[in-house]
Amino acid sequence: MLLSLLGGGKGTRSLWNNGKQIIWDHFVKIVQDEMKCGLKIAPRLSQEHVQLTPFSCMNVRLAVQLLSGTVSKILKEYYPESMHATSELCGNMDRFFDILNSRNRKEGLFKRNVFLLPFQTETDERFDWLESLSPIF
Repeated sequence: MLLSLLGGGKGTRSLWNNGKQIIWDHFVKIVQDEMKCGLKIAPRLSQEHVQLTPFSCMNVRLAVQLLSGTVSKILKEYYPESMHATSELCGNMDRFFDILNSRNRKEGLFKRNVFLLPFQTETDERFDWLESLSPIF
C-alpha cells in the first residue's frame, strides 16, 4: 500500500515531510545507477523492487528490503540532500519494522540494535520515538 502511494504505479502521488518531497523516483534512481556502473551498493535491490506489478505491490519482502536502513544510508551518503526525506522515511520504517519483529530478549543484544529489544516497561524510550514521528500523510 505504501509503495503504491509513493508512486510505484500509475496515478502516482507525492508525499511530503517537513517541506521535502518523498518520491518513488529516488528508489528507481538507485537501481538504475547500479545497472549503469555495474557496482552493487544495495545488494538486495533489483528491477523487481521498482517495477511493480499488482502482485509485487503486496509482497512484504520487497517492501522491507526497499524501506531498509541500508537504502536510507545509501540515499544519505551518495545522493543529494533533496533525497534525504526519502532516506528518513526508509530509516524510520526500518526501525518500525524492527520494533514489530522483536522475537526474544537477546536478539537486540546480539545484533546491537535497541529497536529489536522487546518492550518491558511503559516508559520505554521507543514509545517516545514513535510518538515524535511527524505524520507523513
